[in-house]
Amino acid sequence: MGDMRAIRMLAVAAVVMVSLSGCSLIGDGERVWGFVQEDFAKKDALTAVVEEIRTLDGVEEANWRFLGAGPNGGEADITVVADDDATVPQLLAAAELANETFAGEDLEPLMRLFMITDANGATLSQRAFGIGGEQLADEIGYWRAAGDSLGVGLSVTLTDAAEEPGYSREFTHSGDAADALLTAFVTNYDRLLAVSDDSTASSMWMVSGFMARGLPPAEVVTLLDDIRQVVPIRDPSRFPENPPADYVYPSGFMMGWATRAPWDPEGISVMIGQREYRASDWPDVVAAAALAAAVSPLEFMYQVAPPADDPTGHRMFRFFTGACNGAVEAGKDDHALVAALADVGTVLPEGGGAGMCMRTPPEQTEQSE
Repeated sequence: MGDMRAIRMLAVAAVVMVSLSGCSLIGDGERVWGFVQEDFAKKDALTAVVEEIRTLDGVEEANWRFLGAGPNGGEADITVVADDDATVPQLLAAAELANETFAGEDLEPLMRLFMITDANGATLSQRAFGIGGEQLADEIGYWRAAGDSLGVGLSVTLTDAAEEPGYSREFTHSGDAADALLTAFVTNYDRLLAVSDDSTASSMWMVSGFMARGLPPAEVVTLLDDIRQVVPIRDPSRFPENPPADYVYPSGFMMGWATRAPWDPEGISVMIGQREYRASDWPDVVAAAALAAAVSPLEFMYQVAPPADDPTGHRMFRFFTGACNGAVEAGKDDHALVAALADVGTVLPEGGGAGMCMRTPPEQTEQSE
């Protein structure tokens, strides 16, 4: 990866430039040379391990990247392209070599990334490096098996986390395959559930407008599929990274399976967002709400952006299913939505109601008793 001799010649030139610019060769020059030598050691370590990884069975290609002073400090990456028939033990061997090098004193302080890419564009990205060999083998094996069960490229990122086992996982689509993963997720969900997963790491699934902490019950995925037949998905992964103030967010719905607070049971959230209120959209909103009303616990919101001439004119139509152990915040639009559901023959489950349930933490409930 690069001509090390040429790099060293450039480094010498940098020291000379420091001295010619009026700085002390003994002072600033030696300091610059020290930094350069440290970079040589890092690049030498990366070159050596990548050359060794390239000799492994199951590896089509391997490369490294080093950035001495990036926006977030020094960075070092090792990327492996897997053969089509690479096995889990073969990929683990590459991962363990990279992990061992990243644990060295030269590279350990840097922001590090180890990545495996396969022929389908699926990636396993490792940013947490306290993972044991058996754990890492399990993660590589699950990534491969889960992607095979869905029949589409699946990407996972392993990131440091405070809770045991010390890292978390985020699953998402690879490349531009957002719609393909959503379709595969709802179509092949039973196959995905059948894949053995021995990991105890916290997991997040980000699937084209759907977010879940861990794999949800099948009824949640069924609801996702049913609602997307009525209202289009609103996929945040397609939003600009830094949208301008006048950016117009697309209409559509997003859905989540998680908890709002540690004391809450896992539940579903469905949010439909639109740029403006139109009577022609109301039947579809009510149809989606009727589908959601059959599942508990769930929170539903239809939110309409305010008009340009009235920044405070946004509207929210909300309801919840399941018992509420706190105060309920409800307005006329919330009651209007529940009334519209009743008009189509949908009654909220016992304990549900118009508006939003503002749940009370357990300690506050105990103090009030």
